[in-house]
Order: sequence, then structure tokens, then C-alpha cells
Amino acid sequence: MRPPARPSSFFYHPLDAMLGTPAGVRILRVLSLHQDVMSPSMIAERAGLGGAGTGRALARLVAAGAIEPVGDSRRPQYRLSGSNPSMEHVSALFAAEAARTDGFMRRIRKAARNIDPAPVAVWLMGSVARLEDSMLSDLDVALVWSGTAQAGLKAFNQAINGAANAVGLHVSIVRLSVAEVRQHALARDEWWQSLATDAVPILGPAPRTLVDG
Repeated sequence: MRPPARPSSFFYHPLDAMLGTPAGVRILRVLSLHQDVMSPSMIAERAGLGGAGTGRALARLVAAGAIEPVGDSRRPQYRLSGSNPSMEHVSALFAAEAARTDGFMRRIRKAARNIDPAPVAVWLMGSVARLEDSMLSDLDVALVWSGTAQAGLKAFNQAINGAANAVGLHVSIVRLSVAEVRQHALARDEWWQSLATDAVPILGPAPRTLVDG
């Protein structure tokens, strides 16, 4: 990616410096949602960053006035800057981001519970479950049935697709019976290995718990 044609003015656009790198965005997200002081190692773990990259990003954010060190100067912890009014708005942005995801999950649970009979489990699968998705990725959702019940599925599809469209997502719904899941588990095939490792339960038990139960 080519650099911008001209440099950015920190006076006019300080958020370019604060949010200009993925590492900076991740660290600000962690500190915004945690709302407390955190050590560099804890920040790195929660942000999914390496130690060296975290150190560089922390120094850049301190210089930009987005965060501030607390405690021992040799082993400081960090928090959002209490003297920078922009941080209140940045925190609100990350809160809205989290609410978007939480709200979507609640709509999936509600729609699933409205099916009669309700599915045994609902899981996120695929790239979203592995945290490898991009803007173009589908959101793969698995519904697991105790039998062959299909009542209410049309309403579920409509509810989920409506919720997905509202946040710019496309949902791919996979229907499975408990027996099918257990067959894959017994075969220990690649599909089952991926499911058991990556699937995120939205409703009901996780895949291994379902099979072992």
C-alpha cells in the first residue's frame, strides 16, 4: 500500500496518529473496554499482539496523548488518557462496535428459541469462528436439531438475514442433526476437527459437549 500523498496534521487530525495502525486500534479497544490500568503483557494477550509490536504501539500512543503510563516508570502499566477529551469519543466508538456484535448474537438466540421445537445448539463456524474473516466473508451459522424438525425455520432465516443485513453481513445457515454431528465425531474427519476446535456456541452446548453428553 502506498503512503498518503501528503503528511497528516496532528493538530487537525490527531486520530490519524492514534488509530493509524491495527496495533494502535487493538490496544485502544482493549483499554477502552477494560476501563482500568493494564500491564503491557496483559494488553498484548488481549489484543492478540506480540510483545515487541505492543511496546512500539504503546510508545506511539503515549506520544500521541491517547494513553498514559501509570506507576513505576521502569515497569509501567497503562490506561486511556484522562486528560484527552477525544478518548471519551473513541471509547464510545468501541462500545458501539461491541454492542453491534452483542446485539446480533442476541437476535440469533431469540430467533432460535422461537423455533418450535428449538434447536439443540447453534454455533458460529468457519472463518468468523477462527477470527480469520474479512469484510467479504460469510457468517456461517450451524443449527443442530435433535431430529428432522423444520417448523419455524423460515421465520428464523428471515430474522437472521434481517439482522445480518442491518450490520452489513451475509449469513450462510447450515442445518445438521445430532446424529450427523456424532457421525463426523466418530469418524474424526477434518470437518469435525475444525468444528470441535473452532466453533463458538451461541446457544446450547459446544460440539464436544454435545457429542460426549
